[in-house]
Amino acid sequence: AGSGLLGLLMRLQMGFKVGRNWLLGLAGAMLLLGALLPIVRNAPLVSLRGYSEGSDYVTAVFTHFANQNEGAVLLNDWEHMTPLWYTQLVEKRWPNPADVRPEFVSAARPWLPSVFDFLPGGPVYLSNYRREIVDAGFRLRPSGSFYQVVEPGDETIPAELTPASAIGEAIEVVGYQLGSETVLPGDYIPLTLALRSPSGTADFYVPIVRVGNLTFPFTTDSHLTTPTWLPNEIIVERFDFALPHSLPAGEYPVTLGLKNLSSDTETPLRLDLGTLPVGEKRYTIDTARLLANFRQRVGLRQATARLNGRYAAAPWLKPLPAQPGDTVHLTLQWEALDYAEESYTVFVHLIDLGNRPLVTLDYTPLGGAVPTHLWIPKWLPGQRLYDPYRLQIPPDLPPGQYLIEVGLYEMVSKRRLHMADTAGNLVGDRYILGSVNVSP
Repeated sequence: AGSGLLGLLMRLQMGFKVGRNWLLGLAGAMLLLGALLPIVRNAPLVSLRGYSEGSDYVTAVFTHFANQNEGAVLLNDWEHMTPLWYTQLVEKRWPNPADVRPEFVSAARPWLPSVFDFLPGGPVYLSNYRREIVDAGFRLRPSGSFYQVVEPGDETIPAELTPASAIGEAIEVVGYQLGSETVLPGDYIPLTLALRSPSGTADFYVPIVRVGNLTFPFTTDSHLTTPTWLPNEIIVERFDFALPHSLPAGEYPVTLGLKNLSSDTETPLRLDLGTLPVGEKRYTIDTARLLANFRQRVGLRQATARLNGRYAAAPWLKPLPAQPGDTVHLTLQWEALDYAEESYTVFVHLIDLGNRPLVTLDYTPLGGAVPTHLWIPKWLPGQRLYDPYRLQIPPDLPPGQYLIEVGLYEMVSKRRLHMADTAGNLVGDRYILGSVNVSP
């Protein structure tokens, strides 16, 4: 490009007999124009003019707790506490302590000790879902933009939920919350359900949400499994779903069913949750070419594996031959379909045929160099990245066939991103690249 520009300038000088300074000025202008054009073209993608995540959170804090007189404590991580501090120091506004008292959770006092410290004094809310709190035995109830810490056995139904009464085998749906505002194709739709098992159950149940002809059969990931519910305890959880980018505008009926995973049967619940109005998107995103579509946010375009001179492209059907101690070199190509709401972690696992993980590689994309979200969304729609991984077969791994699975989960909550098929139906939360056959 540089030699071509030089040749063009020399022809201009010879043909029009212009001065050297004029030519240098023209060359500089053309170089500046070449640098400015990509900036102008990408400005709508990188602009933060409409980005309001911090101020939205502050508004949610003031609105949700105003005049509640709960004396609640709201525990925040750094990302959520910072806009509150800004509001306090710059705008001179702070929530009424009689309603809520924001507190910062630091490394000196982590989440679980903070919950134990504040819960005896009144309600405790979290800025986001924290799995370690659930693992400690507490329940996390979604409440607006927050999660309330609740002790096991609570039989109250949150007042903000729409009452319901639908029974499917051992599970009863007693309430729900689904927004009525118009959404767009590709949006991530929040849905809250309140459920209980009057007598308890040993079977595993999950909800099935239907939006028009779309089906979202949820997995048990990051949900309190039904055998752990106490009899008659009200379990309140979020079952959010992402609409496909190609969904036509219209009014879509939303219904709820249940599936018994233990018997692999569906319970005909058919609870009507209302209508979801979907507007028209100005542009569509082609997802048919993807190997996997995670939450309509990140697509896996292709994945390749190298092992002992052999090459395979996912999904490979013939197992790759390997020996203990070998290294599988994997390269994943991601494509950003839409802006990420938070930072995602990539997982690459070697699992046995019983789905037990044997080797786990869990990293922020490109070893932490390119997060999907860090204060603001980092991946731009249409952006593609190559993400390499080295998966070593354990030296003591017994002979047999093993699978390589990949996927993503939210860095903070550890919730996996659901995967959609080409029509937009939920089809799990991990993608199997192929198998490896380990022999001595």
